[in-house]
Amino acid sequence: MLLPCGCAQRAASGPLRVWSFNHFEGYEGMLKAQLAEFERRRPGFTTAYEIISWAEEDDKLTVAMASGRPPDVLWGALDPRWLATGLQVPIDDQLTAFDRRDFYDTALEAMRFSGRLWGFPLYQTLYCMAGNAHMFEDASVSWRAIQSEGWPWDRFLSDCRALKAPGVYPFVFFVRPTPEMWSWFALNNGVVDANSSGLRADGSFGWNRTGVAEALQFLIDTFRRHGISPPQEPGFSDENQTDLFFTGRAAVSARQGPYVLTEQKRIARAQAGGARLPHPGYRAFPLALLPFPHHPATAQRAHAGGGGYMVFRQKNVANPRRVEAAVRLAHFLSNTDGMQFAAHLSLLPSRRSGVRRFGGQLDLESPNMRFFQRYLQQSAPRIHPPLDVASSREARVLEVAVTPNWEAALAADKTVPQAMSDMTAGAASVLNGT
Repeated sequence: MLLPCGCAQRAASGPLRVWSFNHFEGYEGMLKAQLAEFERRRPGFTTAYEIISWAEEDDKLTVAMASGRPPDVLWGALDPRWLATGLQVPIDDQLTAFDRRDFYDTALEAMRFSGRLWGFPLYQTLYCMAGNAHMFEDASVSWRAIQSEGWPWDRFLSDCRALKAPGVYPFVFFVRPTPEMWSWFALNNGVVDANSSGLRADGSFGWNRTGVAEALQFLIDTFRRHGISPPQEPGFSDENQTDLFFTGRAAVSARQGPYVLTEQKRIARAQAGGARLPHPGYRAFPLALLPFPHHPATAQRAHAGGGGYMVFRQKNVANPRRVEAAVRLAHFLSNTDGMQFAAHLSLLPSRRSGVRRFGGQLDLESPNMRFFQRYLQQSAPRIHPPLDVASSREARVLEVAVTPNWEAALAADKTVPQAMSDMTAGAASVLNGT
């Protein structure tokens, strides 16, 4: 339970520091207004914020955590590395009775690790694919049917063949800088007990199996055998595939998420008003959110995500009142009014009250938002290895075992069996400390 206001007011010693990112045009102004309102309601509090760039995120946070001087409040998703510092503050006991009724369980789950709650959730999201609805309609492919019925591998291939057109690739996906695409296709081939780095809940490597190899071969076949993806796929970054999609040269883009709906609205506004486009050559067209293809013998599964505001204490500094003040600030930033963040990005608010407040803006009854809500309910369970593995060895497994073999198989430098064998051996070496 949050402390009474009077106690918290005496807590702050210097401004409470908030770190966040430039999520969208106008975000900084929104954050400033929230902090000003917090200070107005809580006389005696002062706050200071910093907008950090996505490019510097990892280095800046690593230095801050290592030095024992993290921000008091951080926007983001859970990161086991920060949990392992011992500086992150669990907030299980800080939820009010209203919070427990108001937050969606799926939103709270995104902020849980090892049974503890490590932040106040702000939004719910997932990764999916996106289609150019005009191209689908021109090819007589029903994107609405795909949204409601799913997309088995065989139907996906036949639909992509129908989507072929001069100068247009039916399907584009990203390869670098992470092998996440592989993990989502493996997930939709029945591999639900290992996370996107290939690790199980007990810390063992769980990608040394047929379902993972089949998913890799399926993606390779899209450009090497079926010709529905560009031959340049092995070198594609997320930016490459996104550019092809938004410039009208690809029918299906992976990955995307519901936030792509906001991006397309921004493009449409700029185009209609004669303003500068977010990127040269981008076009406005109707979008269709789409599920990842799944093996016909398995159920489709989504990869859900989410984030919110987390609280940190300073290393070797006993200042419980400051921590209490930071908890109060993080709670305020994720209140019902704070759900405007989710609505702006076409994401689902973490609170039921946020859905009621911003449901009209989100157009929840539209085909895309109805699909989003259904697909979210089909999310695979979250897999968290033990903290000692997740905070150190997991990233190493990804770096030395999974990613290089993913890239080598796509580039035909290794066969799929060779890549699988080398990946498994590399993961074992990391996990065994050899």
